[in-house]
Amino acid sequence: MLFRWSERVFAIVLLLAMMGVIDVLTRPQSDGHDLSTISSDVPQATGIAITGVYFWGAMIVVARWRRVLRVARTAWPLLAFAALAPISAAWSIDPALTLRKSVLVMASTMLAIYLGERYRLQQLAHLLAGAMSLMMLMVLALRFTAPSHVIDEEGAWRGLSPHKNAFGANMGIAVVVLLLMRFNRFNLLRYFLAATAAVLLVLSHSMTALAGSVLVLAAVPLWQSMRSNSERQVLACAIAGIVLFLVIFLVNRNPDLFFQLVGRDPSFTGRTKLWSLVLPAIAKHPLLGYGYGAFWWTGLSGEALSIWIRSRWLPTAADNGYLDLLLDFGVLALPLLSYLLFQAVRMAVRHIRTERQAFALWPAAYFSFFLLDNIFESQLLPTRSLEFLLFAAITTSLAVHRCSDPVLSGHFWTGHSPAGPGPVQRASNANA
Repeated sequence: MLFRWSERVFAIVLLLAMMGVIDVLTRPQSDGHDLSTISSDVPQATGIAITGVYFWGAMIVVARWRRVLRVARTAWPLLAFAALAPISAAWSIDPALTLRKSVLVMASTMLAIYLGERYRLQQLAHLLAGAMSLMMLMVLALRFTAPSHVIDEEGAWRGLSPHKNAFGANMGIAVVVLLLMRFNRFNLLRYFLAATAAVLLVLSHSMTALAGSVLVLAAVPLWQSMRSNSERQVLACAIAGIVLFLVIFLVNRNPDLFFQLVGRDPSFTGRTKLWSLVLPAIAKHPLLGYGYGAFWWTGLSGEALSIWIRSRWLPTAADNGYLDLLLDFGVLALPLLSYLLFQAVRMAVRHIRTERQAFALWPAAYFSFFLLDNIFESQLLPTRSLEFLLFAAITTSLAVHRCSDPVLSGHFWTGHSPAGPGPVQRASNANA
């Protein structure tokens, strides 16, 4: 019993750490305009705290090593995608930096696999809701005691996240999961928490997170149609396609009005200019990229310096997960990423068709948010990322804990299953 409580506490602490709470609470205050923003060095207090979290997780994983190892062996696409980080040290422009950052990538992936093996989707959602609620309480408390910690100079709420867009994404995820899940007790409380998260999302001034959350929730009926017959599915897809075409048509006809309504400029806050500068850099190393984490963090040298000079600011990412993936690994990563995403979405659709409750829509809704948010943010495979951790944990849990339909329980990345439960399934049943 004590060990189980320790696991739950660890899961919440890990989720908070991935949201950036530890970084914010342990880093010294900075105005964001000095060269410290482009340094790969981590403050000592932050390093000690993060190391403690990973050490705690390692002890738990070791205690369950047989179960975690069985799942890890079958989760080869996920592990192979993460393993691109250390492998890329072979061609990285800064091998030592790539290896150092890769350690946390592999550790985070293993912890995500542990979470997916240990907890079912409903349990993961409750842990996530608990972590989000705790973060919201801390943010609201700091708003009245130390507002400079949660609100930036422009009045946007960044909460206990590194910046407003990260906080907005966290709140967007909270809104979606709280609206789709159910509490075992005090179920009405989740609506209050969802409303609080929605208000904080608006206060973050993160249009990317707000638009992504709205689109994901608007697409829920489309995912629900997967439970219907083929005619209704075709009708739902046709309606969604027509609506999308009309939106694109209206935006093209009057783009100035659209950007005025959403309070943004046509460059998406300078992103399009940054992307135009990043594309030539990708073209110089198209096959293998520059090595994981090496392009932006090699100091005042190389292609990044040229981009900083021409853009007149100091970006540390392309603000597009797919472009950053090409910078890190080149086109080598695209087939593996495509396969990984395809299989994840396929399992999410199967889950919708085999489970009738509203919460069955959560994996598909989250995957949609993950894919959309990476158009304007870089969360596909960063060193520490809540979005990638959840993607890996949900994908693993989908594959391991599909016990309600024995036909679908079994192999991780295949559509068929053996005659009886495999070793992964037996481990999960024993753990349930």
